[in-house]
Amino acid sequence: MFLLRYAAIALAVLAIAWPTTPPTARASLAGSEWRVVEIAGTPSPVAGTLRFTLTSIRGKAACNAFFGAFRESDGNIEIAGINETGNICSGRMDLERAFLDALAQARSYKLDGSILVLIDAAGRSIARLAG
Repeated sequence: MFLLRYAAIALAVLAIAWPTTPPTARASLAGSEWRVVEIAGTPSPVAGTLRFTLTSIRGKAACNAFFGAFRESDGNIEIAGINETGNICSGRMDLERAFLDALAQARSYKLDGSILVLIDAAGRSIARLAG
């Protein structure tokens, strides 16, 4: 009975805290999590993950964890000050650099179903992430 009570409380907390808004209906990226699907038109499923908070990003690239500042307004996005842990992973550094460069170059975004598309200043899709 003791365990059952705590399990019920845990499920109730999870139900309250779990986001119920699908990624396509979001008013903001804050609180969302994504995994890389494609960078610059090239499938890149192991390139990393990305999580947005109100004012920052964090995630895991192909080798290193990273974090940086984040700001959005009306579909425009600014990601700056990206820092990463200093590991060197043979064979994965080019993929990591491509992902982190795409984040730094992103100027706007659009949601295409459950896909987040990052767009550069020239209007090109530079990365696609699945939610």
